[in-house]
Amino acid sequence: MTRPSADGDHAASLEGITPPWIKVCGLRDAELGHVAVDAGANVLGCVLAEGSPRQVSLDQALALADRWESLPCAVVAVVVDLAESDPLLKSWRGPIQVHGTIAEAALERLWTRRLPVIVAGPDAGHRSLLLAGATVEPAARLLDHANPGSGVAHDWSRVGQAIAPFRTRAIVAGGLGPDNVAEAISVARPAGVDASSGLESARGTKSEALIRDYCRAAVDAFRNSGM
Repeated sequence: MTRPSADGDHAASLEGITPPWIKVCGLRDAELGHVAVDAGANVLGCVLAEGSPRQVSLDQALALADRWESLPCAVVAVVVDLAESDPLLKSWRGPIQVHGTIAEAALERLWTRRLPVIVAGPDAGHRSLLLAGATVEPAARLLDHANPGSGVAHDWSRVGQAIAPFRTRAIVAGGLGPDNVAEAISVARPAGVDASSGLESARGTKSEALIRDYCRAAVDAFRNSGM
């Protein structure tokens, strides 16, 4: 999360990790995080949302973050709605990606701890974060389907138009994998990409080969795009 701003032109960063962002989400295996970063990822995601086939507990997510502490990447906790009473607010040390609502009291605690916030969902570009009457610009905005992790791909030209007002901090997700991440980057021209279900050999089970291929394809596409 960044300081209140009227224009949002300040540099985008997730714990010192600047765009282009290549995110692998829904990880439950520490070794696969190392595989992803070795192949070019710089953002790893742990899903704490209940009901997800990729869900890990807070303790498991903290243990994974500890295993990845030496890697040149940001580790993101992914949640649906964030209440003031959520124990994540006390123990998590990195960015938090929120699908749904953020209680103002929870936002205040994030602000005090200076933890970056990623606003996520189909309305990510239109949601405002208000703290003490001031607008707080999130560290990033992630445009995704209403049902994240569904594997349904976007029309990337429409996505490119939708993220134009916040392109420098826009992450796109939705059905991404090794075969289409280059198209998403070249057409939509986001600051980052995020994949989960497209990197699985079975629902909730990540494939090392797919992770490598996706990360390498994204690295090449961002390089070709001039980022």
